[in-house]
Amino acid sequence: MIFTIFKKKEKQILEQDASQNIEKKTWFQKLKERLGLSSLIFHKIFNIFSSSGDINYDEFETLLLETDMDYDLTRMLIEKVKDLSKTQSITQNDVKDLMKSFMIEILESNHKVFDLDQYANEKKVIMFCGINGSGKTTSIAKIASLYKNKFKTLMICCDTFRAAASAQLSFWAKSLEIDFFDGGLSENQDGKVLSPSTVAYKGLDLNENNELFLIDTSGRLTTNQNLMQELKAIDRVLKKKNASYPQESILVLDGTMGQNLHNQVEAFKEVTNLTGLIVTKLDGISRGGIIVSLSHKHKLPIYFIGIGEKESDINFFSSEEFVNGLLDS
Repeated sequence: MIFTIFKKKEKQILEQDASQNIEKKTWFQKLKERLGLSSLIFHKIFNIFSSSGDINYDEFETLLLETDMDYDLTRMLIEKVKDLSKTQSITQNDVKDLMKSFMIEILESNHKVFDLDQYANEKKVIMFCGINGSGKTTSIAKIASLYKNKFKTLMICCDTFRAAASAQLSFWAKSLEIDFFDGGLSENQDGKVLSPSTVAYKGLDLNENNELFLIDTSGRLTTNQNLMQELKAIDRVLKKKNASYPQESILVLDGTMGQNLHNQVEAFKEVTNLTGLIVTKLDGISRGGIIVSLSHKHKLPIYFIGIGEKESDINFFSSEEFVNGLLDS
């Protein structure tokens, strides 16, 4: 009898492990496929080293910059290849291995796992910011989907300037069966609109049972100082509730925008203490080098990456997984 129970338990563990492996493989295969456009430039780079002739370092530099790596990283990588060439004849595989180790080292030096369990026995307040069209609201919905069965979650829409923003987040909340609050904007009949910071403040008190608060701020151009100051006001009001709020302030970036993303990071750093990044639309015409460049230049962890519109098209960032997917596609 005991043996039968043990075997049954062992079978359950094996089936669970198999299921997790299948899920992991599915994400990795999907990642490789979606990074296909980004990978094309890297394959051009490897082709430079397909013959035993002299290495064209000018072409090498041009292509590295086309991947959206910044100039400092490009020069560092070229010097590493030059050093290696002094000791041996370089093959495509040598360059690929060197690039893999170089990129993973950069990413890992700034990596931090997005871990809500570290905020035990307290409300978990996560604020999301980003410019219009970055994929911010969709990313919030995807993250809500990841955690809704673990924490009682409330989505708070602080974009009180656009009814469409409230409608979009409300749609996701209903779809995911998650609570939603926008300060009454969607039901407003008399033209009175609460300020974004007031909505954030009131949202934290909406239900004492809520554990996770996902705050969507209005999409804003970094040049719009009024909106940037409103973001600062939300941050300030949250700290009135608790000096540790928000525990996470995440900037959502559209990966297709390349080097322009550095300006966005710097601008948002001035109004809130950024703790991490989400990079979306890596299935588009983005060039994967921007991920490494962002990590290196701003010393911020990449928490999640997005490769599509479905709920399952976002995942926790893994340096090794990303680099292998990018260079082996």
